[in-house]
Amino acid sequence: MWSVPEAGNYLISAWVGDKLFREIPLKAGQDDLNSFAHIDLASPKFTRTVAPELQVGAKGTAIFFCSGGFREFRITVAQKGDRGEKKVFDSQRLGQGDHFILVPIVPGKYEFAVRSKKPSGNIIVQSSSEKKIPATQLEPKQATATDRGLSPGTIEVRSGQPVVLAIQTSERFEITLHRDKPTPKQIKTTRTA
Repeated sequence: MWSVPEAGNYLISAWVGDKLFREIPLKAGQDDLNSFAHIDLASPKFTRTVAPELQVGAKGTAIFFCSGGFREFRITVAQKGDRGEKKVFDSQRLGQGDHFILVPIVPGKYEFAVRSKKPSGNIIVQSSSEKKIPATQLEPKQATATDRGLSPGTIEVRSGQPVVLAIQTSERFEITLHRDKPTPKQIKTTRTA
């Protein structure tokens, strides 16, 4: 998730490893009514290297997600101007005021750790046996990522319930899934931001 700082033209770049995956132009205007630009990197409209231009209001928010497949993306945003491009956002360098949204689907314990330190927080994800979960039970849980870890230290959510982390550290962090029941081929999922 990235907050647009001011009106202007931006170029959003999605990277897989060190290879450019997509470029998405974004125009932030004073009069636009859209508060959010939802950018699904798996969407067919983003299948070309250069996607159609999106629009959002100045001070709006771009929300990046991938509805299909499993890839780890790095997102960079550059503001286009008369003097060229200026990098204004890099998802690998989150800092004060940024937010990271996790929507865990797989039940289990997700450990949060700052850099290579010991785990300093847990996100416990419980499976939902109900066919339809009331929207009020899927409201996002809020937490803060600091130099010391996750605050509060343990968060409990249901599968599909968002966790919004307010970033209050410049340190890199990892969120690692430890499944409740090991599968024949244990899967370790790590998200680094």
